[in-house]
Amino acid sequence: MVQLGARALSNDNLAQLSAPAMKLLAETTGESVYLCVEGHAEQALYIAIHEGTHSVRHTNWVGRTIPLDGSASGQVLRGETPPIGYVTVERGIEPDVTAIAAPVELHHRVLGSVSLLVPSYRVTPSRAARFGELLTDAAASIERRLGTPPQEGI
Repeated sequence: MVQLGARALSNDNLAQLSAPAMKLLAETTGESVYLCVEGHAEQALYIAIHEGTHSVRHTNWVGRTIPLDGSASGQVLRGETPPIGYVTVERGIEPDVTAIAAPVELHHRVLGSVSLLVPSYRVTPSRAARFGELLTDAAASIERRLGTPPQEGI
C-alpha cells in the first residue's frame, strides 16, 4: 500500500512538472499532448493531458491503459527510442491515429513518455519529424525541471 501511494505521489509530481511543457507543445502544434508512465502487466498508463485546439482531436484518455506492444509510448517506456530521440507509430492502438512519443528521463532512467496523438490524415513525414523535434525539446524541458532542486520557501 505504501509503494502504491508513493508511486501515485511521484506521478502527480511528474504531471505537475510536465504541465508547462505540455501546454506549450499543445499550443504550438494544436494537437493533444499526453504524459504516460509504465503501468502493470505490460501496460502504459496515461496520467496527464493537455488537449489540442483542433475541432477534430484525440479524446481524453487519462486514466486509461494501453499495451506497451504496438504503441509509441510503449517503445519509449521500454527504452527502445532510436537515436533521433522519438518514436512514431502509425495505426498502432487506433487505426486512424498516429502517435509520436519521446522519453522523459532522470539519471538515465525513463520515467515516462510525452506524446502527441494526431489524426493520421494530418500527419505527413515532414510534419511527423517536426513534431518529433518539438517532443524531444518538450521532454528536455521537463527533464530540466525534474533535475532542478526545490527553492527555499517553496
